[in-house]
Amino acid sequence: MKRFSAWLLLCCWAGPLWALDLGAQDTQVNLAPVVQVLEDPAGLLSIDDVRAPGMASQFKSPPIAGTDLNLGYTSSAYWLRVPLRLADGGPTKWLLEIPYTKISEVGFYPAQGLPVLTGKESPLSSRPVFHRFFAFPVELSSTERYFYIRATSSYALTLPLVAWQPQVFENFQQRVLVLQALYTGGLLSLLLYNLLLFCSLRDLRFLLYSVYVFFFGLGITASNGYGRMFIWPDAAAFDEIAQGALLSLAALFAIQFARSFLHTSQITPRLDKLLRLSAALFGLTAMGLLAAVWWHMPVQQLYQALMLNSMAMGGLIFVCSGKALRNGDRGARFFVLAWSLLWLGVLLAAMRSFGWLPTNPLTSYILQISSVFELLLLSLALADTIHAERLAREQSQRVAFEAQRKMVDMLKASEELLERSVQERTHQLAVSLAKQNEMLNQYVRFGSLISHEFRNPLAIIHAQLSVIRKEHEKGVDNIGQRVSIIGSATARLARLFEKWLQSDRLKGDLQTIRPSAIRLNEWLQRLVDANAYLLPNHPVVFHGSNEPQDLWADASLLETAVVNLLENACKFSASGSPVVVSVRLLPGFVGIAVTDRGCGIAPEHEQLIFDEFFRTAPEGNVMGMGLGLSIVSRITKSHGGYVELKSKPGQGSCFCIWLPQADAQPP
Repeated sequence: MKRFSAWLLLCCWAGPLWALDLGAQDTQVNLAPVVQVLEDPAGLLSIDDVRAPGMASQFKSPPIAGTDLNLGYTSSAYWLRVPLRLADGGPTKWLLEIPYTKISEVGFYPAQGLPVLTGKESPLSSRPVFHRFFAFPVELSSTERYFYIRATSSYALTLPLVAWQPQVFENFQQRVLVLQALYTGGLLSLLLYNLLLFCSLRDLRFLLYSVYVFFFGLGITASNGYGRMFIWPDAAAFDEIAQGALLSLAALFAIQFARSFLHTSQITPRLDKLLRLSAALFGLTAMGLLAAVWWHMPVQQLYQALMLNSMAMGGLIFVCSGKALRNGDRGARFFVLAWSLLWLGVLLAAMRSFGWLPTNPLTSYILQISSVFELLLLSLALADTIHAERLAREQSQRVAFEAQRKMVDMLKASEELLERSVQERTHQLAVSLAKQNEMLNQYVRFGSLISHEFRNPLAIIHAQLSVIRKEHEKGVDNIGQRVSIIGSATARLARLFEKWLQSDRLKGDLQTIRPSAIRLNEWLQRLVDANAYLLPNHPVVFHGSNEPQDLWADASLLETAVVNLLENACKFSASGSPVVVSVRLLPGFVGIAVTDRGCGIAPEHEQLIFDEFFRTAPEGNVMGMGLGLSIVSRITKSHGGYVELKSKPGQGSCFCIWLPQADAQPP
């Protein structure tokens, strides 16, 4: 049983035991099912070696994926053995075609006659049939004949084999030539159309698209064999690498076109860097393949790098186009569809080259088929972009026209505007004159204030010094009493100067506020306790909030404002009368109120009380310079708050500083 199983397996692997019969009804026959393959890794076998009787068992029937024999990327030489026989009534003359251009060396060995040695690296004259692929005339007989083919390739090695009747072959090639001409004509039309648009609009996108179409069209022409036939017939070395080099350059300019069309440097800078890297790799691949014309280069590895980079590039551009579409780019919708189709074609072509997909007419021409739709859709994308930009220009023109109409309306009303401007200017001059007069009056009041406030303490100091001298001459020692009086007068002068200097310092400090979180109840209690020495003749009553209240403020500036209110409350109320400090609440605001039972403020003075150097009674007995409340107002406004005043003459006053709550302030 074991011997029978081994014999059966050997028979299945060894290939068919019969030849393929070709008759009159067989006009086009795929020979893949009867092909037997022998791998020659070293490439040293000759036709005599493979025809030796002992070598027949070395030929195997490989598994056929699709309709063609696809061996992938390989450096080995492969021998094919094709057994054929003429059926009754069939023609004796046939053509055996290998419809694949990327075969570096092809050796055809008929059953009778001389061998034919050709390939991409050989001149066109070496081909027995002037054809873009490789076709060999064969003569069949009623007896079985074996035909041998030896092939090598620096690209993916695909060996489709088709037997044709000559007249059918000629008719079919004419139809294919017409289709290829239509394809090439379409590419040339797109190329010229977009070049004309570039010359007219000077838009770089049209130039990049045109260069991309140019190199892509040449790459496809090299791929389908027409480049070698009609463009560079004598450049066999260049034809060997033409497809890869030209498609690499096409991919390079496709990336530049996509970056410009999708604005990837703005919408996705990281992916834009990867696209530039992919473009650089395509450029290096193209240079490496072109260098192979003159020097030995790893062409097969360069082709593999081209395929892998193409798949990565397609995915990157697909992601970028999707992001542009999500950002509202109208033209991106055509671009996404176009690139999806091309990327699918590149992916399938790469998978076929690596042997992951079967080789058949669809997978063989998938890149060319997908490129037709891709190029048309890209043209639609560019046309849609032109349309969108034209609409934007029309909108701009409408806006400009509307602006011009408004300008005419403004000119018509210019006389009225000029008249109003003159009136407003006259009013401004009057206001300015009034402000100057007010400033002059303020300086007069300030001079009067200086003469009043500073003269009295200085007179006291001068008088006490005179008394000290006289008492010293008489031997009377009241120095302690005199020093105490002089100290009080000096302290009064010091407080006046400090208030004055404090006003000047605030002008700079308010520009550099340093806010911090303040727990209001605890902070006010500490403030009242710390400044009790300033209020020796007045009991201070503090009413905090039932709930903790936070402020976001400059603690030093806020302390200055509250202390000024406390000093004013004590100065303008009778000795022994209480001063109340309380916390109040409004929606979004927290208030610090200082209430006294003093003389109050007349209604006509309530708007002026916060001006600098303003005093309700400049010649009164209460010392001061009229700066305290102006300082309070400036500090409060700098924190986004305001000062509220409630007063009745003879009953006292309440000043409340309202500041935004902490949760309404930025951290």
